[in-house]
Formats: sequence, structure tokens, C-alpha cells
Amino acid sequence: MIFKVYDINVSADDLEQLGTKEKFWFFTASDKSQKWLFKYSRLNTGEHWSEKIAEQLCEELMIPHVRY
Repeated sequence: MIFKVYDINVSADDLEQLGTKEKFWFFTASDKSQKWLFKYSRLNTGEHWSEKIAEQLCEELMIPHVRY
């Protein structure tokens, strides 16, 4: 499987302090109007797939949610 790799710039003002996971906000070079939140996953926790499942459940139940 091939994944795109992006070079992103982060400043201290972009760090997100809510929750327990390390995360930060960023813009892509091609679209400065859309802000994205990057969250690091912790090994063997299921955090990456469980958030995607929660997003899909919210979509089916028509509950407001973030996109993953």
C-alpha cells in the first residue's frame, strides 16, 4: 500500500491541549483555508480504528461529528 507523505509546519500556537493524546492543527500547502487536526495514535490501543467506527456510527445515526 502506498501512502502520501506531507511536509507540515507546526508552531506552539497550533498545539491542542484537550484530551490525553498528543495532537496539533495544521494546513496543507495546497489548501490554506481548511484546518486539519493531526492526532498521534498510541500502540495497541485501537484508538485509530475506534475513532473511525464512531465517526461512521454518527454518520448513520445523523449525529453531528468530525470526519476521519
